[in-house]
Amino acid sequence: LRRFPDDPCLTKLAGVLEDVEDLEVLRYRPYKRCTFRVSKSDRSGQVFGKMFADKRGEQIYRESIALWEAANDGQLQFAVAEPMAWDPSTDTLWQQTVPGESVIDQLFSSGGSRIAECIGNAAASLTQSRLKPILKFGGAEQLERTTKYASELSRQMPDLANKLNRILDKLEKNHRLTDRPPKPLHRAPHPHQWLISEQGLGLVDFDRVCVGDPELDAATFIAEMDFEDAEKIPVDEINGSFLEAYQKTAGSLDSCLLQTYRCHKHLAKALKAVRSIKSNGDCKARRYVEFVEKVVGSE
Repeated sequence: LRRFPDDPCLTKLAGVLEDVEDLEVLRYRPYKRCTFRVSKSDRSGQVFGKMFADKRGEQIYRESIALWEAANDGQLQFAVAEPMAWDPSTDTLWQQTVPGESVIDQLFSSGGSRIAECIGNAAASLTQSRLKPILKFGGAEQLERTTKYASELSRQMPDLANKLNRILDKLEKNHRLTDRPPKPLHRAPHPHQWLISEQGLGLVDFDRVCVGDPELDAATFIAEMDFEDAEKIPVDEINGSFLEAYQKTAGSLDSCLLQTYRCHKHLAKALKAVRSIKSNGDCKARRYVEFVEKVVGSE
């Protein structure tokens, strides 16, 4: 056990926390990264810093410059954070804030389908941009990750092992069916990543920007909505509006591949449920796996 901020992989963290005034830690992932917010002394705004355990932030900084230029050039239908600097002495990426507030309240309301339509158009605009991210993330990479998730799930819930193996076989076959040029992706454009202001939408957290299948980004949004309470939130209506708008801009999606990536997200959610300290974690995990089994069985 170590006391924060004593992190052997983020060795400069303690110094930054001590030297920078008005700094608030937002998210800390031990041995990996720490995200913080700094309020300007003249109260004119805030800036955000993200310290990494390696030099990966330098590439993210270069990608953020390209994103900023693409947004200003009208290629993207959403605002992004303006990059400020990459500090190699502390392995910290600094950037401005994205204007607006979370879309969640509006998205989850009775008029949420209109917001979902706007988000669908905006998210799809990334696939049509001239951006060329270095990182590639496609079916092979996703299968490798999900296989690790399924392996841990099987260890913790042995009675699911055979079912998970059959699911993995089906997912692998579905990925073999598609071979198209990859497109620029955000990789995590779920509802909580979107902001809205009088100027329009904003999107945050481009740490995983890559090229890959557009179905991945669309499935990420849809799958995250799957986990909301359909009795309180019009989930199907929101997902339908999002998907229709996304395809108007990005072009028709492969329905089988879309459902495949959706299943990957549900399996990841199942593992999170098992890892949680909640008493109903196993029950939730079984429900997510059963959902996947039903979907792949219908493909």
